[in-house]
Amino acid sequence: MHTIITSRHFELTEAMKNYILSLTQSLEKYQLDILNTRIVVTYQEKKGSKKGEKKKKRSFSINITLSLAHSNTPVINQTDKDFYVAVDLAIRRMHKILRRYHDKQNKKFATPTEDLVTITILRKEDMANKGKDGMLMH
Repeated sequence: MHTIITSRHFELTEAMKNYILSLTQSLEKYQLDILNTRIVVTYQEKKGSKKGEKKKKRSFSINITLSLAHSNTPVINQTDKDFYVAVDLAIRRMHKILRRYHDKQNKKFATPTEDLVTITILRKEDMANKGKDGMLMH
C-alpha cells in the first residue's frame, strides 16, 4: 500500500507522520487490495465570533481517501481541536467502513451454520444406512 501524507497551513513533524503511518498500516488487515492511501491534514484558525473576543478557534481537519482495486473509493473527513483525536476518529471510521465491506464480500462465500449442521446430520444418517445395508447383504 502506497501512502501519501500532505499537510496544509502547517508543518507535520516526524512523530505525527509516523503516528499516521502506523495507524494506516492497520487497514491492511482486511485484505481488500488497497492501492494507495491519501491523507490530507489541514490546520485552521478562525477568529472569535463575538465582538471584542480575541480567542481563536483552532482545529485540525483530516481527509482520508482510499483507492481500492475493485470497489468504490471511500472518503472520510474528520475535524477536531486535537490532531491525535482527529486522526484516531478518522481511522476508526475507516476501519468501520472497511470491516463492513469485507464482511459483505465474504458473506457471499460463507456457508450458513444451519446448512453445516444439516450436512453433518445427513452424513451421519447416510453412514448409518450404509452400515445396515451392508449387514443385510452378508
